[in-house]
Amino acid sequence: MVTQFDEQKKELVRQTGFGGILELKLTKVNRQFGAWLLSKVDPQRCAIIPARNKVIPFSSKDVNLFFSVPSSGKAIEACSQEEVEVRKVYFCGLFEISNFKTLNVSFLKEILTKQYSHQLTCDEQRAFKAAFVFYVMTKLLAPQSLANFISPRYIRAVAVIDNVREYNWSQFVVDDLKKSADNMPKRFPRSSQGSITGCIVFLQALYLSNLDFGCEYLTHDASPSIAAFNDMHVNMMISADLVTRTNPGYPFPKYGKLKLRDTPSFVRPDDRSVGTQSVILGSSSTQLGSTGSPSMDFVYEYLMSRFKSKKLSAVVGHELTPPFMSIYQAVTSINNMVDVANNKFYSIIDEHANSPAGPLSEGRKNISSIGPQSTGSSEGSGYPRRQSDGSNEDTTPLVHRPVRAASSDLGPSQELETPNNSVTHLGPQSDFYSQHGK
Repeated sequence: MVTQFDEQKKELVRQTGFGGILELKLTKVNRQFGAWLLSKVDPQRCAIIPARNKVIPFSSKDVNLFFSVPSSGKAIEACSQEEVEVRKVYFCGLFEISNFKTLNVSFLKEILTKQYSHQLTCDEQRAFKAAFVFYVMTKLLAPQSLANFISPRYIRAVAVIDNVREYNWSQFVVDDLKKSADNMPKRFPRSSQGSITGCIVFLQALYLSNLDFGCEYLTHDASPSIAAFNDMHVNMMISADLVTRTNPGYPFPKYGKLKLRDTPSFVRPDDRSVGTQSVILGSSSTQLGSTGSPSMDFVYEYLMSRFKSKKLSAVVGHELTPPFMSIYQAVTSINNMVDVANNKFYSIIDEHANSPAGPLSEGRKNISSIGPQSTGSSEGSGYPRRQSDGSNEDTTPLVHRPVRAASSDLGPSQELETPNNSVTHLGPQSDFYSQHGK
């Protein structure tokens, strides 16, 4: 549908702050893969955790990166019932209908596909913009079980349609996904029914952009990032990550075969710089190089989240001190803390073993740097490996963290057969782009 918008309609869409949706090429979403992904979302950590050693955090900034919808401004909050009724009356007047229940997806689609031979009036422009935001939220960014009806959750924000971009829609998408993951059944007993809601397209794009396929499927300079995805490549990527179609106890296959990438597929424009060594900081990614620097707020937020342990602070002997003027100061702080911690660690071992020149000292040569993310082996540790001369390898990333970063129609609920032949409904992902763009 959006591919058929003329320039007048496209400009109205851009005025809402949802212009990135115009670049979406996907027409389908794999709901079984989406259900598996949603089952792997940890709402408390706000991250996809496909396995114990795989963590892909996400935030409103990532939703903005993929869809270019507003990620700052006023929070979208629920209205009182009295306010909801007042807003419904307003929209009945705007759309020239007698009952708000008439305002469903089919009605919105009629407004969006209507052809105009004249310049739209102010009221027609407002009606078109409101219809587009309602449609996108209902069918793509925050779908619910009753996907054909308009949710009053964001009715206040849409009511001020000329200022709709002043609201933090990206955060609303994140919060909605967390609620959807919270409602996702942990078990699927025989004959049980459940539904998947939330922006599954975002989860798929974020997860797939973090996987190491051994080759590049995505165009890294796409803006917004969702524009890099098309149905054919996504199907290939999902198939490559499939572990087994038989997943006892679950109405969807098991995925998670591939490893995570060491470098980000997508980097937010304000975090880009030129370089060769990658540092992943929280939900922000950057390249260490000769020019540019990431947002120091994200650097400090990440460091404090990693080094806030009281035990670690006692061993290290000092806290990180903001502000960091550059990424290099932040990295230096990490190295210093690791070095101090290592020295303390070795001293404690030697002291208790009472053998400063014995086997324990010899064993130091092969011990990787000890840090808050250490797993006990040099593979995948969060820091550079130690050489026998005390130097660091240049090729090991200073911080390893998963990078930032669909094939049935986006339609209502779909029945999925479980291994024990019970049926679970996993809807209602909407038929958003299969209805307008094919």
